[in-house]
Amino acid sequence: MQFLPMLEPLENPSQNWPLRFVIIHLHPTSTRLRFLINQTGHLSLPSKLPSLSEIIENDNSLLSQKILSNSNVVTHPSSYLKKLCTKHALPLEQLDIVSEFKTTIDTPGCLMNVFLLRVSSEQPFQAPMSWRWIELPDSFQLISIERLIMKRIYEFYLD
Repeated sequence: MQFLPMLEPLENPSQNWPLRFVIIHLHPTSTRLRFLINQTGHLSLPSKLPSLSEIIENDNSLLSQKILSNSNVVTHPSSYLKKLCTKHALPLEQLDIVSEFKTTIDTPGCLMNVFLLRVSSEQPFQAPMSWRWIELPDSFQLISIERLIMKRIYEFYLD
């Protein structure tokens, strides 16, 4: 009789989420745009995007082809948003999903949507312990895919 090796449980089950969030605060008067990064220094929440991830450009035929070949079920972000807020003590009542913004990422395992969460209050909430708010000049510490997502968000608000 042959036994399969016991698999170690994932240390961070949020890495298996089929989507990611980016939390921003856009000041209503000064239009100062800030991004919340987590304790590991990543913009995408709850965990960083997988290696070799790429943004899918707005080529609808390519996107349709990838969606048809993708076996994952599309998931609504609200249940994941509640889990994120509960786990990291984020104020759910101050976060609004920006429905006009969505970026699709091609990852080695599946297509993944990145949803934008905007803080609805005039001032950003206090970041959880070891998290912090950053601005564009601080983005050089991020991985390239996250800098591209930041760029997309800036372009979205400039249009």
